[in-house]
Amino acid sequence: MAADRKKIGKASRNKGRRVELEFVHELEDYGVPSRRRQASGDSRSEDDPDILIAGVLTAESKARKNGEGFKTLQDWLGDSDLLFLKQNNKPALVTMTMATFKPMLLAWYEQNKEPSNAFKSGD
Repeated sequence: MAADRKKIGKASRNKGRRVELEFVHELEDYGVPSRRRQASGDSRSEDDPDILIAGVLTAESKARKNGEGFKTLQDWLGDSDLLFLKQNNKPALVTMTMATFKPMLLAWYEQNKEPSNAFKSGD
């Protein structure tokens, strides 16, 4: 697993960290505790989520300079609030803008903001 991480170039790895922290700071500025899940040695695999939100939600973060892989999704979303995606024999996915996501997340967080052991554990 550590070998897989070494295949990623330093610039790409740094960009990933920077984008993850941008998302974390944006959510925290909105009032929802969030943090980047840092790799510690070999304990974090490539499949581990990038961000922990309010101690219970996990998020994966992807960034592309040219938007490769995102342009079609953005076109499909258009002016809609949500884009539902369904592949045969796979769970459905929901895509939305951050402007749509943040109020939904804040409403959820306000109803469920009892401190979570998962958030305090130092993962």
